[in-house]
Amino acid sequence: MMYATMTNSGSDHRWPDGKRLHLLAALLSERPLTKSGAPMLRCMTANTQPAPRCSRRRRPPEEQHLGRDSRSEHFCFESAHHEAAAQPGLLRAVPRQVLPFAPTRGVMLLASATLYVGTDISEKVNRTRFYDESGKEIGARLESVNDLPGSRDLAQEAISRAVLSGAKEILWGLEATNLFWWHLATFLTTNPELLARGLRCYTFNPRQVSKFKESYPDIGKDDWTDAMVIADRLRFGRLPAECYLDERYQPLQRLTRYRRHLVRQLVREKNLALGYVYLKLSAYSIEKPLSDTFGATSQQILEGYLTPDEIMAAPIEELAALIKEHSRGRVADPGEVAKVVVQAANRSYALPKSMVEPVNLILSSSLTTVRTLKAQLKPIEKAIATELRAAPPQTLQTIPGLGPVFAAGIVSEIGDVRRFEREESLAKFCGLTWRRHQSGEFEAEQRPLTKTGNAHLRYYMVEAANSVRLSCPEFGSYYQKKFHEATRHKHRRALVLTARKLVRLVHSMLRSGRIYQPPGTRKSR
Repeated sequence: MMYATMTNSGSDHRWPDGKRLHLLAALLSERPLTKSGAPMLRCMTANTQPAPRCSRRRRPPEEQHLGRDSRSEHFCFESAHHEAAAQPGLLRAVPRQVLPFAPTRGVMLLASATLYVGTDISEKVNRTRFYDESGKEIGARLESVNDLPGSRDLAQEAISRAVLSGAKEILWGLEATNLFWWHLATFLTTNPELLARGLRCYTFNPRQVSKFKESYPDIGKDDWTDAMVIADRLRFGRLPAECYLDERYQPLQRLTRYRRHLVRQLVREKNLALGYVYLKLSAYSIEKPLSDTFGATSQQILEGYLTPDEIMAAPIEELAALIKEHSRGRVADPGEVAKVVVQAANRSYALPKSMVEPVNLILSSSLTTVRTLKAQLKPIEKAIATELRAAPPQTLQTIPGLGPVFAAGIVSEIGDVRRFEREESLAKFCGLTWRRHQSGEFEAEQRPLTKTGNAHLRYYMVEAANSVRLSCPEFGSYYQKKFHEATRHKHRRALVLTARKLVRLVHSMLRSGRIYQPPGTRKSR
């Protein structure tokens, strides 16, 4: 506990040069300052400067002779930033508060308008700490079970401590660990008693909490410390958007996020399989006999023959018949494709005999996984289209190239677009903004993408932009312009800038409810 002295004396004191740090020494030694130096005149501060003259008030005559030492009265002053307060360079970061005149004595608690609650979440147990605006902990630490009865007890305890501290609102921060936070966040944001107390709930990515913790020197890692850091992050301000869980969009959001997971797994598995295709038939990707390496016909060739020698030994007619059967007549000239396959086998390296069986086993297993993931995507995308029809109406599908899957991914992550008054706010929520780097006369030409927003929304925005640019002349010409302007990473830079342009259109269409109109047919407002 740290203390700051309050005096009722109205004399005009100055800090002697030799005793300027006496106040600081008293703060750091956790003892009240009763002697040495000039008293703090009704100002609670950790600075070593005297209080402003406007705050030095003389006691009324009737209160000047009450038989007490004016230097013995002090306020309790505590901050969760103990380490920061202990550093002289950070002293002025500690809040100054001029207190109104009141003839009081002893230690007293300051009234708090806001209760700050930080909860570190795990699968089984939640650990919560409560703080007021000055950083003083309200009550003891609370450990609760991460289930419905435990959440009820936690909510009641928060309400009790809000009443105890006289808080008018509750700011509650949760660390979004896996999906362990979801049930608690849903319970808190739908609890009528907490909402009546002015609850505002925020979820923080663990990376955000970790980065904020770096401002604390010599701080350890445990759940209670994390809960304190989350509460301090709330007190710091500059908070992100509040936790938003709209029941109308939650089913669609779960489906679109799982689809993204499947797509990422599919891409990883394909990359793995391509490596083993190269080991088995190294010239196959060079000759490219079939357009889709993972198509049914291509997979049959890769799995049906163990080595390049077997392919070269097979008759052309046999290969042509296999290609015609599995392509279902989609290949115009099976005989010509068979010749290209033989040529690829002839150009390929021969594997050592000891590696033939392992490589074929792994490749066969990987191709089976690719087929399984593709099969799982179909019912998920069908369910997404069904849920999209049940969601609030929107007009995004009138944009050429924007199908139901991409529209669903965008709509489910945005939710109610009225949360974003400007399209810049939506772009920031997507993480489609660029960080400036400037110092003195230096201005960096390359600005990295922030990528600090909603990763799922950013994914669907970029994928939708890639599809729209191929079907919509407006976005296609914009992509080509940015592609030629870029000096490095041409496709990626042009695609992300096209996605940023799409954000403006999506924001406008969702707010207005209008359908897409090409630039030449749009009416001026």
